[in-house]
Amino acid sequence: RAITLGSASAGLVAALMGVTGPTLLVYQAALHAGFSNEQISSWFFAIYGISGIFSVWLAMAYRQPICGAYSIAGAALLLQTLPHFGLAQAVGAYLLAAVLITALALTGWFERLLRLIPTPIVMGMLAGILLRFAEEIFGELVADPALVGFTLAAYVLAQRSAQRFPPVTVALAVGVALALWLHPLPAEPIPLALTLPSFYAPAFSLDAFFSLTLPLMLLTLSSQNATGIGVLWALGYRAPIHAITLATGLFSLVTAPMAGHGINLATPMTAICGDAGTHRDPDLRWGAAVVNGVLFSSFGLLGLTLLALIRVLPLGLIKTV
Repeated sequence: RAITLGSASAGLVAALMGVTGPTLLVYQAALHAGFSNEQISSWFFAIYGISGIFSVWLAMAYRQPICGAYSIAGAALLLQTLPHFGLAQAVGAYLLAAVLITALALTGWFERLLRLIPTPIVMGMLAGILLRFAEEIFGELVADPALVGFTLAAYVLAQRSAQRFPPVTVALAVGVALALWLHPLPAEPIPLALTLPSFYAPAFSLDAFFSLTLPLMLLTLSSQNATGIGVLWALGYRAPIHAITLATGLFSLVTAPMAGHGINLATPMTAICGDAGTHRDPDLRWGAAVVNGVLFSSFGLLGLTLLALIRVLPLGLIKTV
């Protein structure tokens, strides 16, 4: 009952958001650090395959639209700092960050601290994260008015029949059809390759602790988990703060040896899956998070192949949907 056309569409759109632009950021950071294809594949498997399990587990356990992903802000940090450290030191830094987050969860300090922060401040942080996604639509409208304009029009017109046809589903269908018509597909074949993880031994240094561990921990808890919990509050859910924080630490412990920089609560994806258009019943919107999690894990298994497929779609379409 929780998985309907609306929830499946929301889960698909949330997954598309999580595996388009942010994926290229991770890929670019790995290239700058000189990672091999095997190491990049392992990183993809860790952050997508494991975060999909995070979503399915927490969504089903708490019946809330809880979506897991990786820190986009953390990936941006790694783009600048990762080249200064080898893979072994990065793995060590990821492990220490996961240990610190787990300790904060077990002691309950993060939950107590978060409850001391006024809700309007958390909502302001949330607005700062989500606003940039909305703003990007207007630049894409200027760059590709036919594709973006008709996709937006389809979304607005579908609002009249929102109960029968989820507007995002209509917009996605119209946008893909227009993209295939207006933008020719590349002639090169896309290789099919299974992504499997590798495991790397950690190395520890004080420099990596201050340059990677502490910034990653703070970015994960503040820019990701705190705002994601704010989304759940705004949607009317009693967010399981302790469980989310503990899962963040434990799942990040799993991803660190695979070269993954950690798992956390995904703010924009949680907002999409918990939207009122996902399902009439708020208690059943968690189905969208399950769909999103399954798609995320699938991307983890076929990361490099799906990355090539996503590059076929115009970026304006992805940003608009």
